[in-house]
Amino acid sequence: MKRKRIIAAAGLTLVLASSALTGCSDERKDRLEDKLDKLEQQVTDLENKKSGTGSDNSGTDSSTSGTADQGQDTQGQGGLTSAGSTDYNSLKSAVEAAADKVNSTTPSGSASEQREQFYTLKNELDDIDHQLDLYDDNLENGYRSGSIDASEYRQQEREIDALEDILDTAEDRLEALFGIDD
Repeated sequence: MKRKRIIAAAGLTLVLASSALTGCSDERKDRLEDKLDKLEQQVTDLENKKSGTGSDNSGTDSSTSGTADQGQDTQGQGGLTSAGSTDYNSLKSAVEAAADKVNSTTPSGSASEQREQFYTLKNELDDIDHQLDLYDDNLENGYRSGSIDASEYRQQEREIDALEDILDTAEDRLEALFGIDD
């Protein structure tokens, strides 16, 4: 535990020092972030060895790495996929379709019908948000297992954040459109 704190403090110091320096290049920041990520992974590995779960994780790592290996094929498959989850391109299409649906919606009918219309659309947005969360979890597992490098992980995280921003904007629009703050 003490070793973890030391490594975390060293990593935090590296990040703070890099952000404090003026004129720091993005490449330098990326290298420092990579070092921090490696230190965090080493801490996790040490904790697993110390707690005796290293052998138990071998089965988990193999299943996780299978999922994560698919994440490296972002050109052909669009990202991580696994049973029960979708790939990045499918998520992006779903987010864009849901946002378009919200933007083209006009409340109609009685107050109860409008409430139903609102919650139907809100549930669609929530379902897509949940799928994004699962995708993000799979991405993180792939990174932790070492099958996705730090720069790939950060790039995909930025893409996920952009999709979440689109969903948030659509939800805000939906709430404003129907006058319901949920």
